[in-house]
Amino acid sequence: MHNFPSTAPGDAGIDAISLYRLWDAEEDRHYAHTRRWPTWDGERWARPIPPGQVGVVAVRTPAGRGVVITEEGQTFTLGPGSVLILPWTDLAAWRTAGDHWRLWWFEFFMSKPEHVQPYTPITLPYTDAEDTRIAEIQRDLRRPDAAYPRRASANFAALLYHWAAQHTADRDPADARIERVINAMHDRVQENLPVAHFAEVAGLSPRAFADVFERATGSPPKRYYHRLRLETARSLLMTGRFTVQRVADHLGFSSPFHLSRAYKKHFGHPPSKAH
Repeated sequence: MHNFPSTAPGDAGIDAISLYRLWDAEEDRHYAHTRRWPTWDGERWARPIPPGQVGVVAVRTPAGRGVVITEEGQTFTLGPGSVLILPWTDLAAWRTAGDHWRLWWFEFFMSKPEHVQPYTPITLPYTDAEDTRIAEIQRDLRRPDAAYPRRASANFAALLYHWAAQHTADRDPADARIERVINAMHDRVQENLPVAHFAEVAGLSPRAFADVFERATGSPPKRYYHRLRLETARSLLMTGRFTVQRVADHLGFSSPFHLSRAYKKHFGHPPSKAH
C-alpha cells in the first residue's frame, strides 16, 4: 500500500499548441519550393496568428533526403529519421536532395518555440507506431467536429515534446545522470539517504554532482530530496488514513516531532492541517 507523488524538478508547463495544417508528401528529384511571403503557395493564410504566438513548421522525414534553407542562408540537410523545427518566417526554400523525399510537414502556432529546440535537426527512428500516430492526427484534423481537431493538436503537442525530449537527452549526457538520480530519489524516498549516495548513482564526486544537479533542477540535491520527502508525507496525510507517527516511521524521520517541525517550516502549517 502506498501513495507517492512524482514531482517535476522544474517548470513542467507547456504551450497551448494549435495545429493548423499537416502535409503528407512524397516528392521526386524535381521538387523545389520557395516561400513567397506573406503568401504561401499563392494562398493567404486562412487563419490569423493568435496574439502572443508565432507560426512554426516541423519537418519529419521518414525516408529519402531533403534540404531546407533559411532566410539567413543556413542550410539543413534532412535524412531518414530527422526532425527539424523552425519558425515559418525563417523559411526561404526547401527541395529534394537525391531521388526522393518522403516527409510530414506540420504547420502550427505556439508562443515559445525555444521549448522544442528549433534550428537543431535531430535524428531518431521513425517507427510504425509513430506513423500510425501521425495518421490519426491527420484524420482528426480533417473532421468537422471541433473536438477532433483539438485532439489532433493535443496529440501533436505530445509528439512534438517527445521529439524535444529525445533531443535534450541526446544533447547533454548530464541530463541522463540527473534523470537517473531523480528516479532513485523517488524510489528511495523512505530511506533518508545522504547526498553522497546520489552522487554515486550519478557517477560523480559529491561536489561535481551538487553543481550539475543544481544547474539542471534549480535546487541543491539535499533540498530537492528533502522537499520530495515532505511532499510524500503530505500526500499520505491528506488521505486521512495515516497518523503523523506512522508517516514519520514510514519515511524514516527520527520522530513525529522532527517531521512536524520540518513540515511546518516547508508548508507553513502543521501536519494536522494538511490539505
